Amino acid sequence: MVDDTNIMTIRLSFDTNLHPHFKKFTEKDRNLYEQLREIFTWCAIYGYKNNKREPLLERLGTTFVRFDVFTKDQQLLLQNIAVGEESTFKILSEKYKNNEKYKLFINIIEEYSTGGMKLLLEKIDESQSKDPYLVMQKITENNFEIND
Repeated sequence: MVDDTNIMTIRLSFDTNLHPHFKKFTEKDRNLYEQLREIFTWCAIYGYKNNKREPLLERLGTTFVRFDVFTKDQQLLLQNIAVGEESTFKILSEKYKNNEKYKLFINIIEEYSTGGMKLLLEKIDESQSKDPYLVMQKITENNFEIND
């Protein structure tokens, strides 16, 4: 059976145990982010910058983010993470969409986002304020590098 998926219709998933944390960052009362795609991208960058790639232990089957709802800049950032990880642009090629390379693209960005969320939760837990906004602001100011 031929998979007619293209890079724009990819569905990115979350680890079941971490999904509530991703959602927490989009809650109206906290208003850190409006959309899951924003915190997903932020976490993928943070995970990649700190070499924290974590497999999804249990894929959340009912909730996902479609790649085509990401802004063009977010898409480019996520694609660059995958290209950087594999050291080749072939991972984005349409000719790979029906094989393991395409799944690898999805896994790379999901796993870096998962790793980034785990790092973020550790940093929030270690902080005196326990305020996610302040922790994320400091991380961003430090160019997403872990500085103790």
